[in-house]
Amino acid sequence: MTKPSLPWTKRFRWLVVLVGSVTAVLGADQARIPLEVIPQPHEIRFTRAAFAPNTTNLINVSDKVADRFAARLLQEALRETHGINNNIVFTPQYTPNLHQLWMGLRDQTPDHPALPALAQKEGYMLAVTQGGLCLTAESDAGLFYGVQTLIQLLEQSRRDQTGIAGMVITDWPTFDWRGRYFDGSQYLGTIVVTRANLEREIKLMARSKLNFLLLEMYNLAPFQSFPACADANTLSLADWQYLVELAQRHHVTLVPSLQSFAQVYQVIWNGDAGKPYREETAPGLICPSRPENILFLQSLYHDLISLFKYSPVLGIGCSEVGMQWQKRYCPRCKARLDRGETLPDIYFKHVRACVGAVEAAAKAAGRPVRPLMWADEFYCGYDNQRWVGIEHIPTNTLMGHWQYWSRYQNLATHTNRDYDGIAGLMERGFDVLFLSASFEFNTYLHDLSPAVPADGKWDVMFDSGIYNIADQARWADAQRQKNLPGKTWGGGCATFSQHDIRCWDTTWFAYLLQAEYSWGDPTRPLDHELPGFIDRFAGIFYVARDRQTARTIATAWRELDAAKNDIERNNYLIRDILGEYDIHDNYYNSNSLETSLQLIDELAAKPKGPGKNVEEVQQRSQSVARVAAANQRNLAACLSQTRNDTSLHYLISAAHKMENHAQRTLLLIDLAEALRRWDATKDAEVRIKLRGEFAYLQKRLDRLQRETRGIADEMDLLAYGSASQLIWEGAGTEKLAVAATGDTTGYHKALASLDSLSRRVAGILKD
Repeated sequence: MTKPSLPWTKRFRWLVVLVGSVTAVLGADQARIPLEVIPQPHEIRFTRAAFAPNTTNLINVSDKVADRFAARLLQEALRETHGINNNIVFTPQYTPNLHQLWMGLRDQTPDHPALPALAQKEGYMLAVTQGGLCLTAESDAGLFYGVQTLIQLLEQSRRDQTGIAGMVITDWPTFDWRGRYFDGSQYLGTIVVTRANLEREIKLMARSKLNFLLLEMYNLAPFQSFPACADANTLSLADWQYLVELAQRHHVTLVPSLQSFAQVYQVIWNGDAGKPYREETAPGLICPSRPENILFLQSLYHDLISLFKYSPVLGIGCSEVGMQWQKRYCPRCKARLDRGETLPDIYFKHVRACVGAVEAAAKAAGRPVRPLMWADEFYCGYDNQRWVGIEHIPTNTLMGHWQYWSRYQNLATHTNRDYDGIAGLMERGFDVLFLSASFEFNTYLHDLSPAVPADGKWDVMFDSGIYNIADQARWADAQRQKNLPGKTWGGGCATFSQHDIRCWDTTWFAYLLQAEYSWGDPTRPLDHELPGFIDRFAGIFYVARDRQTARTIATAWRELDAAKNDIERNNYLIRDILGEYDIHDNYYNSNSLETSLQLIDELAAKPKGPGKNVEEVQQRSQSVARVAAANQRNLAACLSQTRNDTSLHYLISAAHKMENHAQRTLLLIDLAEALRRWDATKDAEVRIKLRGEFAYLQKRLDRLQRETRGIADEMDLLAYGSASQLIWEGAGTEKLAVAATGDTTGYHKALASLDSLSRRVAGILKD
């Protein structure tokens, strides 16, 4: 006998229920199947009951804006996954600050326990019973994030053609801030800084519970107080207003940052209007010795605070000053040094002035905004000195913690390990936002194995990339539990410039991994979690509609990562990765196919040991070509069975680029051998036979050129203009130039090299 139903407004706080008329029972082994959810919930308790989503017939939601939006997302997902088009019924809400949404039969709605304290801010509780699914939360963000989990469960249900397992999920974020960072100046003229892509990024972030997008603005937004710095890359005021509101609806905060002192090239060095603010002898820097410059920055800060009206912080940068200043002082700064001030004196005074300018701009805008600066000047140990001058920085400054690998201070002895800069900042009373970075060795595909290949690579890179994401979150979590004076806000992941474009948009692997470790349990060892994460990522990010499609995509990621590693192994021997500049690995810099031919000759004459000879390079390239071609075919067959086919096209493109690279390497090996034999003989008959080989090589060159030209055209659609290329000397110690380049991805350089080889072969054929 059914017990009488209580009014649902009295029984639930922040409620979602998805209920149907048919139930299912899962066996004990089925109930232990991992949930395909990113990020993984904190607590899952399985039961034997299950729910069949295709039987739902009602959506009921409290009549408030946030609830209606969440209901429509759920309605759209159910229509996509199970072909059900339920109406949404709005229910008046009588209890203050109470939001509710449920779908199904009202009299089957189960009671639900109250949320634990941990889950009250952004958390939620999801119960799957014989009557349906019930989701509760105590904030609009919690409701939204619970809906994202529910949508992913609906998608898994479709893939497996089963109901949703009986369970109770209790979930909450480990860190309040979880997000994504990008440096706008390194993306100029690329797809990244278009309105359409930023809108897509916001929606994808929200799907995995990432809630901030930190943007180094430069001149990407128009400044009312300084319109002269706008150029072709500047989005309109209307664009940004739209994006700010769109992000807010998806519980993503757009956080602006404007570099000061260093890295303000696009703001004050692009036109004559910026001349009064420049450090005249140091291109890219603002002069710290002009008092009017702080008022100038304050006006820019006010513009950003007014536009990005939901952000509680504003970035002031103040990083990498020394490596760009390089003692190129203007007369004003030189005079200060001559009077006895030190470089740190000038730096700290400028930082304090910027902090004050943010506070003044925020007061004028009528809302509180805290300054954010990059703190590597203090914890990295430049010149083997750590924490020098940090006492001069006001502790209301949020400190951004950059670190790309665990070994930072004194790399020769590895004395500074495990991201201890986070603890050092918090012990000194600063709140911390940690930033991981996954941008190294993303050649064609985001790197899943930073320690492979080991031979030839700088060993500190072994725990970079995906390990940097997981390890830094783990370390920050350990510090936040120590009740230190400062707090850990959370963290985000960055990828950079040409590395992003070359492997576009497979860098989403890094961002979803950031979500996994900043929302979920950061203590999990990545090596243990990675296999399952790859499987979940394949199904969730590409929105695979069936199980075989998800498996095919996961297999492609694993096989293509191994193929990419073989390409990198070859690069350490013959340097045939073109057009990529890496500040940490010189083997990727200034490469050319002509140089590769010479290195192949040297390797043929003097093999370097097991795995380091021309035959092994050839075998690896043959394997890469086979694997890449097979995965192109397999992935193409999956296109109709994914909702995110845009990203799947980019994964197919990654396989295509690897196959192209492998075919190019195989051609180089055969061409080098033919050229050696040509140069070694003057015998006419032998040369006649060799010309037949060169004719065949010419056909391969022609085919490869056509294929490469097609890839270049495809990549030009991503990097359609010029992008800033930072050129460094000594692995990042000195910035020599900032140059505009129209070849962000290196394919035009490859085409030029192939054309040079083709002319060389043509000359032999005409001889």
